[in-house]
Amino acid sequence: EEKIQLWSDLLKNKKISKKNFLRSLNIQDLNDLLLHQIQKSHHAQLIGNGMGASSGAACGVVVFNVIDAVSLSLSNKKTILIKEETTSDEISAFKICEGFITSRGGMTSHAAVIARQKRKPCVVGVRDLKIFANQKYAFLNNIKIKEYDLISIDGNSGHIYFGNVVYKPNENKEIKKLIFNVIEKESKIKVRANADTIEDVLQYQKFQSEGIGLCRTEHMFFDDLSLLYVRKMFLTKNKNEKEECLNQIYLKQKNDFIKIFNTMKSGAIAIRLLDLPVHEFLPKDTDICENLSKNMNISFDEIQKRISYLTEYNPMLGARGCRIGILYPEIYELQLKSIHEAYSNSQNKNITIEIMIPFVTFEEEMNRFIALTKSINTHFKIGMMVESPQGCYIAPNLAKKLDFISFGTNDLTQTFYGLSRDDSSKLLDIYTKKNIISNDPFFVLDGSTLGEFIDNIIQKIRVKNKKIKIGICGEHAGDVRNIKYFKKIKIDYVSCSPIKIPYIQFESIFN
Repeated sequence: EEKIQLWSDLLKNKKISKKNFLRSLNIQDLNDLLLHQIQKSHHAQLIGNGMGASSGAACGVVVFNVIDAVSLSLSNKKTILIKEETTSDEISAFKICEGFITSRGGMTSHAAVIARQKRKPCVVGVRDLKIFANQKYAFLNNIKIKEYDLISIDGNSGHIYFGNVVYKPNENKEIKKLIFNVIEKESKIKVRANADTIEDVLQYQKFQSEGIGLCRTEHMFFDDLSLLYVRKMFLTKNKNEKEECLNQIYLKQKNDFIKIFNTMKSGAIAIRLLDLPVHEFLPKDTDICENLSKNMNISFDEIQKRISYLTEYNPMLGARGCRIGILYPEIYELQLKSIHEAYSNSQNKNITIEIMIPFVTFEEEMNRFIALTKSINTHFKIGMMVESPQGCYIAPNLAKKLDFISFGTNDLTQTFYGLSRDDSSKLLDIYTKKNIISNDPFFVLDGSTLGEFIDNIIQKIRVKNKKIKIGICGEHAGDVRNIKYFKKIKIDYVSCSPIKIPYIQFESIFN
């Protein structure tokens, strides 16, 4: 902190240049400004480790279910949730828990992705963790962890400690503003934010990014009431009930977007229409299914039957992305209408609305959604999210009809390499240790394979449309190790979690 204060004073007094000021900083200095961290103390008892999936550190008492986390939060107790894996049923936990540990999953698992979105530390893939949730204890490397034990986690290293060994970041707002403004002005790459809520918008505005490169509309449905309407919409066979659910979803999205548009200052917002696999919305917990059956006035067995019908063996390659808009056209139509009405009713006309169609596989899918979007608002920009080799193949053919293309590299990595986002962490860990691969391909873009493939597609796209904007979203966009390559292939922008924006900007200045 003394070092940061000294160099900041020199900059304010014009004793050093901005470039020399930035050369005095490093990634650890940014960590000190932004993140809770683990104290480097010999008193800290390290009890195990997994994969650090969401940056920062957290301390809290152990809980094994959301109900206990909610109960403790009412008395302002900080908690760490331990689970085999998290599901959409537990989305409320990401608002109230300080951090998360899962025994399963990788860097793009549900827990990892949502924790990063909510800016909560998370450790996943703790393979030595044996959980006995009903008895409310776990064993990690033969050490017993009981409910209410106080532990700390490091979302960077993946380490897990007994006791509280966490310290806070620098709280000097003046220094933070000075440093982030200098980094933003000197950045050599345009950085947008992944932002789905008002809180996300306020967070990214601290770093003066270029706008929002990925607004995931499904994340707006994860409060309890909205999730109820979404579930009923998919499960009901009653026409009137379905229309009521659709209307409630429309109003929810409209109101959320009015707030987001009014909170934004300027720039573009790329709104991705519904992408999550259908059955990800559906309940898995028996109690929730029972409550849903009572609410819908149908039997528990019938609810289970309908959920089973919608469940897929390989959902990431199933009824998701724009396929939802084909199977349930009323959903994409209501989303577009809600965005149109929100923009019409918002006070802010300094923003550009971009409609992003996810997981496009066939040209005719995109053609239909271009026509649908234009029928609702002719001023919206339209783009596609490229997430499969087939999507890459058709992108140049569609380029003249599009304003932007965004490479969703999480799914593109999965489909390119034939590796599961959720199940490959153990395999990749072994492959790294055996020197078969150097880095996890879900985070570091290999310029000689997938990177070269993307570069070739980009060149073909730009031949067809020189004005088109090309972006990268997904975990690669938030990893500083990829920035040099992104600059090389002349990506127009990257989109990442708000907290990662200054890291990407900083890395782009000298590399």
